[in-house]
Amino acid sequence: MRRTSSVLNFYGIECIADYTELLRASQSVLLTSVDMRLVFNNRFSNRTKLNMSIKGYIGTLSFDGDITQFMPFLKFCQLVGIGKLCVMGFGQFEYVIG
Repeated sequence: MRRTSSVLNFYGIECIADYTELLRASQSVLLTSVDMRLVFNNRFSNRTKLNMSIKGYIGTLSFDGDITQFMPFLKFCQLVGIGKLCVMGFGQFEYVIG
C-alpha cells in the first residue's frame, strides 16, 4: 500500500484508502498455500560497471477470505508493475479469483 500511495502522490493523486480498516480486514484473509522458490539472476550495471546479483521469489500463493477491499490495490499494482525492481523487469504478479 505504501508504494501505491507513493506512486499516486507523485502524480498528484491523493490515495484516500482507510489503512486502519484495510489492516483490520486483512486479519480475516488467510494464506492457505505457498509454492514459492528463490531464484537468483545476475545483471551487469553499465552505470557502475559491476555485476549485480538479484534474488527474488517465483511461485504461487493462495488466500482464503474476502479480498474485495484489496482489489483496487491489486488491479492498480498489476497494471503499473509496482513491485520491487520493476524497472528491471521484476516485481510482476498475476492474480486469479476463484
